[in-house]
Amino acid sequence: VISIITLLSGVLMLAFHDPKKGARDVRRITDVKELAKALSLYEAENRSYPAAAALMAITGTDTLSQALTGSGVLQKPIIDPL
Repeated sequence: VISIITLLSGVLMLAFHDPKKGARDVRRITDVKELAKALSLYEAENRSYPAAAALMAITGTDTLSQALTGSGVLQKPIIDPL
């Protein structure tokens, strides 16, 4: 009986291994959707996308969300939840 309970508890611990990882993934998906909406709004207002998108590809920094925040389309820069 004890070995069965131990086996079942081990299986349950594996099933619920890291709930924080799922929460971070949901946060990332939400942030990407918010960024897509902000880009659409910026493009609708300015008839072009921000030039910071090219800088982001070159430098690897998140200048895109900073540019969208500066223009008022995005409320705050998007930060990856670690």
